[in-house]
Amino acid sequence: MTDGGSAPVRKSLGTITRKAVDLTQFSPVRESVLGDGQKLPLKIEPAVDHVDLAEWARNNRAAIEQKLYEHGGILFRGFGLSSPADFEKVAGSICRELYAEYGDLPREGVAGKVYTSTPYPPDKSILYHNESSHMHAWPSKINFFCVTVASEGGATPIVDCREVYRRLLRPSVRFLVRCQTHPHPFGVRGLSLGWATLGAVVFCVVRFQIRTLPY
Repeated sequence: MTDGGSAPVRKSLGTITRKAVDLTQFSPVRESVLGDGQKLPLKIEPAVDHVDLAEWARNNRAAIEQKLYEHGGILFRGFGLSSPADFEKVAGSICRELYAEYGDLPREGVAGKVYTSTPYPPDKSILYHNESSHMHAWPSKINFFCVTVASEGGATPIVDCREVYRRLLRPSVRFLVRCQTHPHPFGVRGLSLGWATLGAVVFCVVRFQIRTLPY
């Protein structure tokens, strides 16, 4: 600074020392849960601006696998994805290989291995189910992406089937009776496959499918 026409006055900043910064402790994302005692899903958001989710996921695939095993599902939010192509890039970073043949669901048409959601009346609900469990082979993970936010509702409810299994402990007779008296698992005739097609109660069909699996 200067005082009138006098020469600049220099102030001592003292002794400045360099301090090492451990970048291994820095994370561009932060984790949280939606509520106390609620492990599913784990929410991951960017902690800094301009985080490339696809690149981060590719470099942290093992950590994501561990978090999936612990929580059952991960909600990635706030990463600025805007198209099916963006979504497919991230999904390909999380999964080593994307499932190419998904039966009756239509393809998105923009990205190679992205499908639109199940065509279903907006006033109907699809109940909880294990994805593609009626097929002889199914993907190990499923990824969802919202391109257009619903004007009303629009929630995608999920449940940890491991916890459902733990609570069942053993097959429920009432459940089997309900399967027989309600032939359409999603509750709407003509809009979903029946139990007989799924093979959920036909033990011999299930046993045959298990025996013919390649793994």
